Amino acid sequence: MLINPIKNILSTIIVENKKNIYIVKVTTSKNIVPGLNFLWDEGFIYGYSLVKQFEYKIFLKKNSKKLLFFNNVKFQNENISFKRLKALNFLEKNSLHLLKTQLGLKSSKACLKKGLGGKILIRL
Repeated sequence: MLINPIKNILSTIIVENKKNIYIVKVTTSKNIVPGLNFLWDEGFIYGYSLVKQFEYKIFLKKNSKKLLFFNNVKFQNENISFKRLKALNFLEKNSLHLLKTQLGLKSSKACLKKGLGGKILIRL
């Protein structure tokens, strides 16, 4: 399952960002590209590069206010319909959700645009 590698990445990013380190190497046993793409698409990181198989270099943003969201990360395992996602986003205007959908990992914003529901993995 992809959630454990994403938990590891987020915890590493939180720790390293507090130390003012902006390039982080992460080694994992699984392909974490969908999770890294989510972080990149949402503006949490500048990007990433593959060093060797399952080892990635992640480029963090300096003084990013978005990285403060990581202090409030909640991992969930809840299936949610598109209609319910609309209501949830209305209630939690400052939150962002990572969902596992039929089209892969998507943010709640992307799901709302495409009319998708799915399984909520993370709430930021």
